[in-house]
Amino acid sequence: MGNAGEVKSMRVLPQYVGQGIGRALLLHIINEAKRIGYQKLYLETAPIPYFLKAIDLYTANGFVDCAPFGDYRPSSFHRYFSLDL
Repeated sequence: MGNAGEVKSMRVLPQYVGQGIGRALLLHIINEAKRIGYQKLYLETAPIPYFLKAIDLYTANGFVDCAPFGDYRPSSFHRYFSLDL
């Protein structure tokens, strides 16, 4: 992955969903990655209904579909994203 990082699991308690906390966390991660000199961020998630809001959050903040990265392998249960910084 070179000069890149991976966004891992982000969770917000159900009572706080829809209040912008997830977006604030994601923007903090993106800004910190830029600050330390990363050129790209990656993430992996599952394309299931439970994660659709998260996928919307990622794509609204510039993440685009990409090929599997790192040790991940192609799978219909995974969806991969990247963000050029």
